[in-house]
Amino acid sequence: MLVINGHKQEWLAPLQSALSLVLKPIVKTWALPPNSVVVLNHELAQKHGLILPAAVRHPKQATSLSNE
Repeated sequence: MLVINGHKQEWLAPLQSALSLVLKPIVKTWALPPNSVVVLNHELAQKHGLILPAAVRHPKQATSLSNE
């Protein structure tokens, strides 16, 4: 699985195809299912619960943390 932060959804399919092609021998050797190679952007990864949304800090908190 490859998650690319900030990548546009319409750009994912060509990367998915290229990565699947390159990794095909590895997928075959390990007898993995064909859908074991996945390319997602951060939005899809969050939607599927694979990553958490980035924490948003209040500006005052960011300042106090940088002074420690």
